[in-house]
Amino acid sequence: MLSRNDKIVLLTVGILCLAGVPLGIMHCLRGDASGYAYPPYWMIMIFTWDDAATWGLFLLAWCVILWRKNDSVFVGLFFWAMYMGRSFIEILYDLITQFSPPSPATRSWEAGLPTIATYLHLKLVEFYVVGQVCWTMLWVTSSILLLTYIKKYLRKA
Repeated sequence: MLSRNDKIVLLTVGILCLAGVPLGIMHCLRGDASGYAYPPYWMIMIFTWDDAATWGLFLLAWCVILWRKNDSVFVGLFFWAMYMGRSFIEILYDLITQFSPPSPATRSWEAGLPTIATYLHLKLVEFYVVGQVCWTMLWVTSSILLLTYIKKYLRKA
């Protein structure tokens, strides 16, 4: 049975994705696929408009599946696995970018990063290290919570 909080999470993610998929497609068609998505989308790991067009559709489908499954354990399993996987990808991205110069020509979302790093009184490399540490903390936390939900699932079975 879905708890009230699970229903709120699924509805919030579903509504964000229902709006984000068309927005992402529209931005992609305009040539702004690598532009930053709006901040509310960041909590569901949608950072650029091409993420919104593809990842949003995937999340929307899973919200419907999880709602129909009507089981809180599956909601926890899915979202913590999603955060674990996506944060691992971001850890690798920040690790790779530490050792390569920013390339706004090929990675347009990096164009403003030197300015942001300067504003935070960091060198660009330090900016990536801070990002990597934050993503690592999210990965560890989501790994622990995923293991907790796996234990709940196995207990249920």
